[in-house]
Parts: sequence; C-alpha cells; structure tokens
Amino acid sequence: MVGVNGGTITNWEKNKSNPTLRSMPKIIEFLEYEPGTKLNPKGIGEQLLGYRKARGLSQRKLAKSLSIDPGTLGRWERDESFPTGKLKTRLEPFFTEILSGVGKIEQ
Repeated sequence: MVGVNGGTITNWEKNKSNPTLRSMPKIIEFLEYEPGTKLNPKGIGEQLLGYRKARGLSQRKLAKSLSIDPGTLGRWERDESFPTGKLKTRLEPFFTEILSGVGKIEQ
C-alpha cells in the first residue's frame, strides 16, 4: 500500500531508518494523518514544511517551483525570514490558497 517492502517498514518501526520524502504522500494517505507533525502548526514556517513533506517534495523541488533559492525556502521553514516586497506579492496566492489557514503574510 505504501510502495515499500516489509523490511523497510520494520526498519521504520524499529527506528533504524526513516521514510523518504518520496514515501510520505502514501504514508499520509494510509494513516490519514502526517506522522511527526504538530496537530496545529503555528506560523508560516511549520505550515510550509508540512505542505512540502505531505507532497513528498524536497526543499530544492519546492523552491524551484516557486522560483526561489532552496536556502531561502529553508529560512522560511525555520521562521528565520519571510518574503518581502515583490516576492511577497508574487507568492501571496501560494500562501493564502495552498496553505490553508495561513492567511496573508504579515512578517
């Protein structure tokens, strides 16, 4: 159901390894929740990280789709910085429509 063999799942259960980003969408679908995430993520960073992981995207892939640097995305996920100016205006639809509950970027 998740697309991996039984040995891989056993390693996950015994904390010998962790699921890859590629496996996360199927795991979330199977469990009907995202393991290891906060029930009510606070801030743009936590919600952005949850969005990315739920879709099995690396920072590099999501950053590329947003036409930003992966380091910039990492800082946003850690709540170290936020988009401003023209970038904020350009990405506003992404944050308001894709990340439910975030609302407008106010940082």
